[in-house]
Amino acid sequence: MADQDHKWDVFISYASEDRAELAGPLAERLASFGVKVWFDKFELRIGDSLRERIDEGLSQSRYGIVILSPAFFSKHYPVRELNGLSQLEINGEKVLLPIWKDVSDQEVRKFSPPLADRVALTFDRGIDVITSEIVQKVRPDILEDVKKRLAEHISLHKTKSGHEIIRAAAQANMVTHVNEDPNNAIEVKLIGEFLQGVEEIADVHDLMTVEQRVQLGVDMTQEIERLAENGWSVYMAPVPASIVLSGKKVKMKGLAVAVVRSDCESITHREDRFFIYRKPNN
Repeated sequence: MADQDHKWDVFISYASEDRAELAGPLAERLASFGVKVWFDKFELRIGDSLRERIDEGLSQSRYGIVILSPAFFSKHYPVRELNGLSQLEINGEKVLLPIWKDVSDQEVRKFSPPLADRVALTFDRGIDVITSEIVQKVRPDILEDVKKRLAEHISLHKTKSGHEIIRAAAQANMVTHVNEDPNNAIEVKLIGEFLQGVEEIADVHDLMTVEQRVQLGVDMTQEIERLAENGWSVYMAPVPASIVLSGKKVKMKGLAVAVVRSDCESITHREDRFFIYRKPNN
C-alpha cells in the first residue's frame, strides 16, 4: 500500500492514443481493487499546472507503469515522464513496470536499451493478467482478494438474435446497458433505438400476443444486423441485480447488454460495471 512517503502506489505514463484501449481501463481496474493510481484523468483538474501535477505524481508514486507503444515513442511528455520515473531507481530498486503494446523488441531496444532488457508485460496477454501481475508487484497484500473478485466477473456473450434478448429481458426485473461512443449521427440513432427497445421489453412483454413477440424478435434481429453492418456487436448476459427498498437491499434478476465496436475481444460485468477488453492491433 502507499506508504507515508508516497501518496500513490503507481503512476501510469502513456500516450493519449492508448488511453481508451489500455491506460484508462487499466487505471479503473486497479483503482476499483484498491490500488492508489495516479492517472491524469483522475488527478488533473481545471486550472492545475500540468507540469507541476505530473511532477507531483512522479515524485509521490512508488512504482511507474509505462505503456510503451509507437505513439509513446513519438511523444514529448510521456518520454519526459519516463525520465522522471527513471530517477526513482537511483537506489537500485526496480520501480518501472513496462507494458509493451504493438511494439517489438527491436523497437524498444532502439528507444531504450535498458528497457528492452527489463521483464515486461504485453498487451496481448489481456487486462486480467496485466492487472494481477501489477497487483502482485505493487500490492501483494490484496492479491488474493483481486484474484477472487476477477473470478466473480460474469462474461457476456455475443448475440445476433433479437429473440434471445427478448426472452432474457422478459425474465429480468431490470436492464443495465452500456455502449461505446458512436462516430456519427447514424450510429447514434441505431444504438439509441436498439437500447431503448431493450429497456421497454420488460414493460410490454406480458401485454403482447405471441405473434407480436415473434415480430418484435424479427425486428430486433434486423436491428442487430444493421448494427453489425456499421461495425458494432451486441453482447448480453443475465446478471444479479438489486435495489434498496425501505433501507433494505432486495435481490432481483437483471440483464446486462452492451453495444460495442466489433473489434471487442470480450466483456465482463460485475456490480453494475462493465469491463470491455479489446483485441491488440496487429
